[in-house]
Amino acid sequence: MSNAYLALADGRVMEARSRAAGQTRGELVFTTAYTGYEESLTDPSYAGQVLTFSYPLIGNYGVRDERFESRDIQPEAAIAREFTDDVAEWLEGEGIPAIDHLDTRELVTTVREEGAMRCGIAAGPEASPEAAREELDECAEMSDHVDIGAQVSVGETTVHRGGGSTTVALVDCGAKESIFSALTDRGADVHVVPHDSTPSDIAAIDPDVLFISNGPGDPANFEAAEALVDHYVGEVPLAGICLGQQVIARALGGDTEKMTFGHRGVNQPVRDLRTERVVMTTQNHGYTVSDPGPLEVTQVNVNDDTAEGLDSEELDIISRQYHPEANPGPHDSLSFFDDVLALAHDSPVAADWGVTENHGECWPFRVRMTSLEAQTAAVIRMASPGAQITIAVRIADPVGRTTAAVRGVRTPASRTVMTVRDGPDFPDWGLTRPGCATSTSRSYPDAESSLRIV
Repeated sequence: MSNAYLALADGRVMEARSRAAGQTRGELVFTTAYTGYEESLTDPSYAGQVLTFSYPLIGNYGVRDERFESRDIQPEAAIAREFTDDVAEWLEGEGIPAIDHLDTRELVTTVREEGAMRCGIAAGPEASPEAAREELDECAEMSDHVDIGAQVSVGETTVHRGGGSTTVALVDCGAKESIFSALTDRGADVHVVPHDSTPSDIAAIDPDVLFISNGPGDPANFEAAEALVDHYVGEVPLAGICLGQQVIARALGGDTEKMTFGHRGVNQPVRDLRTERVVMTTQNHGYTVSDPGPLEVTQVNVNDDTAEGLDSEELDIISRQYHPEANPGPHDSLSFFDDVLALAHDSPVAADWGVTENHGECWPFRVRMTSLEAQTAAVIRMASPGAQITIAVRIADPVGRTTAAVRGVRTPASRTVMTVRDGPDFPDWGLTRPGCATSTSRSYPDAESSLRIV
């Protein structure tokens, strides 16, 4: 055991014990979780940060790689009142500086009162206060880490098979692996794509849902993910977790801001504004949505009223600031993933459609709507320049499976988009012939549309 020093942006230098030697720097943050240290240390959202555990003893149930959220330890360094030998050896083996035997209560209080701050660490036989201060001097603010997405994202697309009929394109801004599992366990095929993927990359997947993951740093630095949301909003259902919620809000004209010390732990209470139900959640973020834009705030943090859930039924968007995959727990919010997949297959009904005007043929197809409870019929009216087409829908079987699927009718910014998979031959709408595997969409700039239950 040798010397270690922690230099803080407020000018103080604290002495500690070295458990894993090295020098580094990062933003000093803390987590209140008393279990799940393996998950925390492998969470990519901690990239660029120095993680302090407020619980005094870290490592009392060993280290098992099946609980890891990524292959690597993600924080720049780790601090605790005391690390067990198992954790210290793990950190040392991964080249991550670790220090203990310092007053973590004082550190947590400092961060709560003064905010997350830059720090420098020097640990090991050659450590000195001066070396820690030199690291501090080189430490950048989190918002200056403009390329942090490349540090935590996959380099090329990988696929996790769930064996079902739903395809999810998940933009990896630093995703936890338990998010993949939560989706594949529900039958989804998850295509994990790099953080800087383009609209054409997503089009090649032809997803039922576009999912923006969690990740580290300032959401303003994930411009490519914002561009994807802007491109696909109203055409493909959107979902997001943590940084993903922030990216979605920004892409739709909202805004985000840095919090004083953030939310990091497994005991954050969240209130649903629709049901008034409170759930306990796992969280890890230092930024929050300050302006939701066109999205509805549906859930808030009980402690500070920050936005925890954003939804839009019109645009098929659902996002959460917390981590519903909840590893190591609690499991109160796992149903979020059922809601995400319902965006792709919400209330499918077998039906017949008839086109007025000069088309008298009917074809079987499937319509997805927000709710069809206790309803018997629906009307979709689409008016395009020079023609008006009315489609009558008669519900035949609430769980029927048919050869065609209308994936969405949207009216964002005075344009009408209708996307159809395996639809009948109807060139004016860009529909495909029965049996085709492709999906197409067409925009009518001057069109209007309405969807009503009758």
